Amino acid sequence: MSNPDWKPTTQLRVACLMDDRLTRERMHQLVRTLGIVKQTTQFQLWADLTEAQLLKKVETEKPNLLLLPWHKYLPWSKVDPFFGSNRVGGTLVSGYFAEPVKWEELGTEPGRGRMALLDLAHPTPQEAVQIVTMMADEARRGGLQSWIETGAAYSDLWWAGSPLGTKIDTVLALPQLAQGEWPKRVPAIRLIMNALWSVIFDEGPGKISDLNRRAPKAGFQVGINGYTLAMRLGFMMPSWGTNASTLKEGLKDLWPDAQQPGRPWQLLHQHADFIRVHSVHETGEIELVVALLASAPSRQSPNRMRTLWADPISVKHIAREPLIPKIGDAPAAAANAGAPGAGAAQAAGGGNPAVQANAILAAVTAERAKFKTFLSDTANKMRDLKKAVVDREEVIRELRSGGVGTAPPLPPADGAALLEAFQQRYFEAQFQMRQIQIQIDRAEKEGATPLQIEQMRKKILALSEQEKGWISQIQQTLITYKKRRES
Repeated sequence: MSNPDWKPTTQLRVACLMDDRLTRERMHQLVRTLGIVKQTTQFQLWADLTEAQLLKKVETEKPNLLLLPWHKYLPWSKVDPFFGSNRVGGTLVSGYFAEPVKWEELGTEPGRGRMALLDLAHPTPQEAVQIVTMMADEARRGGLQSWIETGAAYSDLWWAGSPLGTKIDTVLALPQLAQGEWPKRVPAIRLIMNALWSVIFDEGPGKISDLNRRAPKAGFQVGINGYTLAMRLGFMMPSWGTNASTLKEGLKDLWPDAQQPGRPWQLLHQHADFIRVHSVHETGEIELVVALLASAPSRQSPNRMRTLWADPISVKHIAREPLIPKIGDAPAAAANAGAPGAGAAQAAGGGNPAVQANAILAAVTAERAKFKTFLSDTANKMRDLKKAVVDREEVIRELRSGGVGTAPPLPPADGAALLEAFQQRYFEAQFQMRQIQIQIDRAEKEGATPLQIEQMRKKILALSEQEKGWISQIQQTLITYKKRRES
């Protein structure tokens, strides 16, 4: 299923070289899809040609989109450069596969500056036509509106130190997600957002020393309708170099590799139905769009290749949809606090930057006040706990020394009393460690600093070492008692 109201902005020219390796069934499916393409474009279907013959043909025929069988597209090295190696628009050359292809069949990354592999095997014909038309229509190659006409239903800024769990919960609470096929895709949405987070904070700008906490690490948007759920990420990727007219370095990361299933890019290949990466020529920014389709190709046919599109584009292609969502002048307090609550505020604030900025300020102020109260309560509890431990140890020292003042010394405690005292201290220590662990879990959810959490963990470690000392003393006593009994 795809959006029936989606139409191209201009009369497009699409040319396709037939794949002579397809089975009759797959050929029939491809012809059906291409038949729908003919209804909205100037479509040409070419018989089997060599690379030299194809180059001669495109000298006169200049399609907006040229589709080649994937097993010819990858080894052919002259077709794409024919239209300009450093172009940021114009003709898009794409390989296609009309039958399922395993990642391993693609071989190693071919070392190109751009790559387009179109999945015509898994989506419905209507979905495939929408993707084909998007690739052909230069005006729709960037942004979310190429998928969803209404644009983003949710926008957010990703700051260093902000909690991912809250952001995932906010997205999953969007009312559009309760309709149609999307409740079934909640696990995939969680995994994709985790993978996108890793792209930023494990491999991208978020892992670099945070010299400017006023700047967000990425802009994140979600668009949803009854046919598509698309997530869009805008960021900088220094490891890919500064030349935004090529994605050669980026494709080394993007290329599927079944031998590394835990990589964030591989997780996207596993759980997404569509991946598009654009480098913006004038700015060096990266736009990453991951889409889920209503037909759910990734769920129905796992471990198979789906659409991967990596292509440099011009800034004019995303001018109507900036990569970093415009939410007004984000305050320094929001940056320092990891901008908690910002995503929910943007979802509620609509497209008005002033409303969004005020909502973010209110959310940040409330969250910081709540967090300060929590830290104050935790500090008071820790002081009370420390005082109780000191008082108890003082009492124990007095008992061991025979008391204070002129009172006669107490008789030595019997074995049962000593064991009972040990058990009491042991269980008190267990209870203290459990309370501190609960405080740590709560602090992590509320966005406590690593230093504060580490201090709590050190208290748990100290209590644990104290426990080990008690147990060691009891063990030594038992060993001595056993030896005395045997002698």
